[in-house]
Amino acid sequence: MQAVHRTSLLEEAAAAKNAIRSDASEVICNIVNDVFDSLQWTSVSGSIVQNVAALDEWRHRSLSDIEKDWAYLEFDRNKILVALSRYLDQEHFKSKRLDWLFLNVLVYAEYIATIDEVRRRLLGVDAFVMMKIRPIDQHTYDVHPLLKKWWHWPLALAAVAISFTLHPVATLLPIGAITAGIYKRNKAVGKINLTLHSMLTTYLSLNTFDLGWGNVKETLKESKNAGAIFDSSVFSLVERRIPSKAY
Repeated sequence: MQAVHRTSLLEEAAAAKNAIRSDASEVICNIVNDVFDSLQWTSVSGSIVQNVAALDEWRHRSLSDIEKDWAYLEFDRNKILVALSRYLDQEHFKSKRLDWLFLNVLVYAEYIATIDEVRRRLLGVDAFVMMKIRPIDQHTYDVHPLLKKWWHWPLALAAVAISFTLHPVATLLPIGAITAGIYKRNKAVGKINLTLHSMLTTYLSLNTFDLGWGNVKETLKESKNAGAIFDSSVFSLVERRIPSKAY
């Protein structure tokens, strides 16, 4: 998995003093620190928080990382976006690894935020909190497992049985309502899964420093068409790297 360390990026910025103004080099160092300081990892033992600290290394995440990241990794997306805006203002400094860091972190942060919102809405407070306290091992974007509320079926069957005792024709009412509800739910689930799958596929494609920026643009566009929302600054970064050899 590709990875960048805070120290190596600071060294790259410091080494660029001869090519750019020294004050610009200092700005880049501040930008690097702001990004890493925006990535906060919570260390937990049992159910007790032991420590909260900023990361000093960012590596491309795998499926086995996602659930623990959802539970324990916090992104200050606003701070990262401000850092990206400041970075894009430094027209005389371009870094392949810093470009990758911004793109990788922001696309991933958006995916984590999206699954967080979906789960918050589907699970209810108690189940949502329990899932965060005890994250599962393997991640799936599919939200169907979150909807297996078997207690719905006894209630539905009871409604059908009661209706039948009143009048056989009345049975059609709860059956129709149940069928319509299932159709509506499945349609919504299909849309959610399409969005999450597209976002995850987009992120997993970013495991390289040698990004094909044209391909990145198309992948982001496809994901956006599927319902994903990415900040305009992400597209600004991509657009600025497409026209010519960036490095």
